Amino acid sequence: MSETAEPRTVKGVKKRSWLRAHIWDLLIGIVLVVVILGLADLLVSKLSVKHEVSSARVVSDKVILDMQKQDATDAYKLGGKKFQQSLSAAQLAKQFDTIKSVTSSRPSVDNQTLYKDHVNGDIVFVIYKFPAQVPFYIRLGIIKESGQWKLTSVKGSVTESELIVG
Repeated sequence: MSETAEPRTVKGVKKRSWLRAHIWDLLIGIVLVVVILGLADLLVSKLSVKHEVSSARVVSDKVILDMQKQDATDAYKLGGKKFQQSLSAAQLAKQFDTIKSVTSSRPSVDNQTLYKDHVNGDIVFVIYKFPAQVPFYIRLGIIKESGQWKLTSVKGSVTESELIVG
């Protein structure tokens, strides 16, 4: 009787160790799949953000060009509903005229941020740096309204830190 009991014990141990090895293989496989899916989601998210920012930059670059040409009418047309309700084209022209001496040179993009707002929608803030004896910074807020990017705010300062949205 003891001879038949030992092989069963040995077989049971072999079955358990085989089962444990496959459970570990299965767990490692699941972890790898989760990690790969997480990385894929991160990549898709980053590409989406890049696309959103570059789409909004088309509008902000047009506004900067209109500002330099002193064409407030065209810049005003790029504004969203709230922007146009808060400011007239004539008021925008006056603002453009006030800063024309510091915005005549070619600017560089100093900062761009996508801000996710669940109430108002996505907003991209782009800060342009105009080189001068004292650099001047312009921050444009571009909001997505009805699937289109629209100007929502214009703010200027000699101090970039005043314009950072965080």
